[in-house]
Amino acid sequence: MAAAEADRLLGVIAARVATGQTGAVWQRRALAALEPRLGRERALAATLERYLDYAATDQPVHSWPTGRS
Repeated sequence: MAAAEADRLLGVIAARVATGQTGAVWQRRALAALEPRLGRERALAATLERYLDYAATDQPVHSWPTGRS
């Protein structure tokens, strides 16, 4: 069981490396996508709201969309 869990977690790490998307990168990309439309303060609030929504899905951060094409 420990080997299967290690493989799963190493897969998540490998995917983060492959996509270049960590939690911090996601936050910067999401904010950059929202700020031109919403302004700084509203974009910060929207970024936090999306972060909390995605975190609740238990999906790894490298799979979260940022709004960038």
